Amino acid sequence: MDNNDDLENLIKDKSKEQAKPNLFINLLNKSLDFYFKPKFFEQKNGIYKWIGVNVYKKYLWKPFMKTIGLYYKINELPNNSSHALEEFIEYTKYEEAGHIALAGIVTLTLTQPTLINMTTTVLACYYPIAVQRYNRARITKILNHRKKRKITSLN
Repeated sequence: MDNNDDLENLIKDKSKEQAKPNLFINLLNKSLDFYFKPKFFEQKNGIYKWIGVNVYKKYLWKPFMKTIGLYYKINELPNNSSHALEEFIEYTKYEEAGHIALAGIVTLTLTQPTLINMTTTVLACYYPIAVQRYNRARITKILNHRKKRKITSLN
């Protein structure tokens, strides 16, 4: 009987250890959520228009994405549902993270900071990050509007 009790207690202790959330992982997740959440200055998209993200998106990003077959419009998402928009927000996070990693690598390994190298880095790394943030802020605004409209229709 003692061996069975010891075994059960050991299993309970192990399950409690596994149930404890990892502090580092929680801190990392909260930090990433904070980073990816659109900030107050992004809500009106004025900062992105000021630095020319809409022009970059229209004349460079869209044609390039269409050429490689990765461009699709938000209104072409399945049923334009809130769920599809939330999935698109997650997609923008992964895309932005990839461009951040690429920007870090390119910036750290840029040995000759010539005008062409710096321009290419900005156009290939930093502006795509801004496009993802611009899109995420716009979609978040749409989702918030839908939630408000749904709440007012329930009242």
